[in-house]
Parts: sequence; structure tokens; C-alpha cells
Amino acid sequence: MRRSGGDASSYIVFTLRKGQPTPVQIRTGLSDLDYIEVVSGLTEQDTVLVLPSASLLNSQRDMQQRMRSFTGGGLPGVQQQPTTTQQRPPAATPTRP
Repeated sequence: MRRSGGDASSYIVFTLRKGQPTPVQIRTGLSDLDYIEVVSGLTEQDTVLVLPSASLLNSQRDMQQRMRSFTGGGLPGVQQQPTTTQQRPPAATPTRP
């Protein structure tokens, strides 16, 4: 969502209308930082296109890097197997006469 004009409760969102992303100006009401009341501009049938913000993407990338450095790149609690440079020979496949 982006702020539009001087009204702090006025935003532009993109909705899917006739198969095309369409900018729509909305007005918002109450918010608890997880949910926002939309008081005008949308109907219940509108599909709002939600894109992650740049700060959210940066936060996710930072968290992934911290987890990789903390766990050595694996999942917490799962011991990593040492990597070897040798490759296993291919498994034998049965042949029929």
C-alpha cells in the first residue's frame, strides 16, 4: 500500500479487475497493525494483489543468512553429513536375457 495525498488514511492498492491489475484508491479505518479496516474503495468481490515490501524482503534475507551462519546452512537439530569429493558408482540395474 502507498499513501496518496495528505490524507493519512488514503492509500492506493492494486486489485484484479477483468484479469488486469488495476490501481484503486481506498480509505482505511481501524488498524491493529495486523489487520486494517477498509472503509471505502473495495468490494467483497475484489481481489487485492499483495506484494511484499522491500523491508520485508530484506528482513527475510537477513533472517535466512543468520540461520545459515548459526546452523552451518542446514536445519536446526539436523546434523550435516560431511561432503566428500568421491562419487558413488551407479547402482547396478538388473538385466533380463
